[in-house]
Amino acid sequence: MAHFDDSPSAAKRVLWPFYLALAIFVALVVQATLQGHGLDYYKTEAGPFEIGAFVAMGCALIGFIALAPRVVFGPGWHVAVLMALLMMRELDFDKRFTEKGVLQLRLYSGDYPFLHKVVGICVLVLILVTLYRFVRHGAGPFLRGLRGGVAWAWWLAGSMVLVVIAKSLDGLARKLEPFGIAVSPETDWWASFIEEGLEWIFPMMVIMAVCSWAQQHHARP
Repeated sequence: MAHFDDSPSAAKRVLWPFYLALAIFVALVVQATLQGHGLDYYKTEAGPFEIGAFVAMGCALIGFIALAPRVVFGPGWHVAVLMALLMMRELDFDKRFTEKGVLQLRLYSGDYPFLHKVVGICVLVLILVTLYRFVRHGAGPFLRGLRGGVAWAWWLAGSMVLVVIAKSLDGLARKLEPFGIAVSPETDWWASFIEEGLEWIFPMMVIMAVCSWAQQHHARP
């Protein structure tokens, strides 16, 4: 009969993707500091938050493949594909190779190259299939996990909350202006800074969800 290895040493071994992503982020921060960059640099495409978020999602994907290969190359392939899509989104792949972003309606309704539209439709189909499978096969275990206090479910829920908060902070002054609420430039700057930071924390929490899930489902004889 199989049982779960929940010893502290086993937990540390499973958490290697998190430690790897954290170490790389610390290295990016040290590099930025040594080069004399200020906090504004953290909000740029080449800053620690942007690069760190991409690396962290990559570590989540690599960790998932390494810790659960039968799931990745079997019934759970959609989870790995979703992580890969999020990585590509970090690199702006959704609008880098076409005249208009594949997520923009103008690409399909406007006078743009036919090949671009075909590529965009293929990408959209992949995204929709991936999301459908993610909800279809993951919603039940996720909700049961939340009710049962399972770690991976709560890590995943926390990451989703962070995304909502981050998107709310993005362009805060612009969003509040129609309601007659004035936001000072300093407050708007900090909101933007925090938003970038949350976008890095998001994949770090995804890593914890992956590692927690692997720890729960890793059986030994």
